Amino acid sequence: MDCGFPGLDKLKGKRLATWADSDDALLAAFGAMGLSTNFTTHYTQLQTKMVDGAMGTAIPNLKSAGLGEFTKYRHMPFLYHNALTTVVGPMFWRQLPKDIQNIILTEVCPEVEKRANNRILELENSMIKFAEQGIGQKEILVPPEVFFPMLDWAVKNIWEKRVKDYPAGLPLWEEGARVTGYSLNNGKFSGVKEAWEKFYVEIFGGKLKK
Repeated sequence: MDCGFPGLDKLKGKRLATWADSDDALLAAFGAMGLSTNFTTHYTQLQTKMVDGAMGTAIPNLKSAGLGEFTKYRHMPFLYHNALTTVVGPMFWRQLPKDIQNIILTEVCPEVEKRANNRILELENSMIKFAEQGIGQKEILVPPEVFFPMLDWAVKNIWEKRVKDYPAGLPLWEEGARVTGYSLNNGKFSGVKEAWEKFYVEIFGGKLKK
């Protein structure tokens, strides 16, 4: 986005290209406008200044989405990957012998995860280099007084609503909560802020205000 300090007041009146209606809802709550369109149009939207930036675009897409050419800043924190994941249907999984299931979980999945992470990190580094050398794009860590109120709003108004509206997806939410370090009970999340405070400090090098 073309604002260097993303205070909540700086979001007001901004137009951002988005991927989904959930992004639009989050932006609207803080005075901005989300334009949910096909990802392939983001490049043209940024090039023609139809939008001021884009939301939810992964670092590997800095080049294809135009963010590495037309925006001065990229804002973190952002945890995302678009790498290959090991996925099987429940009926097929239940038909597998227990020893095969165990091999998949303890040997195959960790190896796939390792290879995928390595590929994504290599790609991210190349895209960051492209953006920084191309237009001098700078990375900015969103201050905690901005990030955590937005996270809290998203949990209450998007996450919990999705859990309620799409019960078939509950196992995915539960697994996400488990591996990330927070809880989901009776449709309500807890411990999300605490888990993200750890990410904010340890992964992104941020500082929390006491």
